[in-house]
This record gives sequence, structure tokens and C-alpha cells, in this order.
Amino acid sequence: MSAQGEFRFRLADRLDGVDSSPVRDLLDAVSKEGVISFAGGVPDPAYFEVEDIRAAYDWVFENHAQRALQYASSEGEFELREQAAFRISRYLETTPEQIQVTTAPRRACSS
Repeated sequence: MSAQGEFRFRLADRLDGVDSSPVRDLLDAVSKEGVISFAGGVPDPAYFEVEDIRAAYDWVFENHAQRALQYASSEGEFELREQAAFRISRYLETTPEQIQVTTAPRRACSS
């Protein structure tokens, strides 16, 4: 603690003078009212199908909780890819084999 009683984290000297990061600045900018972002990774929340996602999570945890929390194959669980393909097929014919479920873009690009 400092003399005033305020806790301060010790940071590496190379961080002196660093106030922000480009990612933080971008996220601050796109979170402002009326801003429409075309940046990758910042989808329009108006298109989030929250109730559908909640229902899917509820079903999975009711029926396959242990399996859902375990690692899966590199392309993702077949049943999830099958459901994703079914949903996408409402707009564009898609098969489960065309779907890959991943937790990181880097992993998806290297597969």
C-alpha cells in the first residue's frame, strides 16, 4: 500500500507510459451509442438470439452436462455441428461436415 492507503500493482518498467491498448480503444469506441462497427469480433447485439441460446444451454445442461464440460474432437461435437447446420440451412444449405466449432479463431484457421 502507498502512504495514502491506496493499493497499487507493481508493473514492469516497460509499461511506464502505457495508458491503453488498441483493442481497448476499439471496444470503447464501438460501445458508444449509435456506433455501427464493421470490426471483426464485434457483432451487433440486436442479432443475438438470446432466448434460443438460453434454451440450448438449458437443454444441454439438463441432458448432457458432464459431456458438455469435457473436451471434444477438434471439429466439435457432431450433434452441435448437426444442429448448427440445420439452423444455417434455413438460409443457406449446409451440412454438419461444413461446420467447425472452435473456441479460438487461431485454432479454426490452423485446422
